[in-house]
Amino acid sequence: MLSDLVLVCQQIEADIATEEARAGIRDRSDARYPILARSLNERYANLKGTIATLEKRVTERSQHRLITDAA
Repeated sequence: MLSDLVLVCQQIEADIATEEARAGIRDRSDARYPILARSLNERYANLKGTIATLEKRVTERSQHRLITDAA
């Protein structure tokens, strides 16, 4: 699942770059920055947060198993 989310993030990054190139605007503070790119940036940020949360859970579970197996 994590690897799928990472692949989605990579695709979103490519889509953002394509939209920025199409519009000729890469500055997010520019009022003319494409709405699609703004939306994709938000989705990208949300997915990165989800990935970080899932990775943290996996790490915590792995550490918990090591502790309980050692006991």
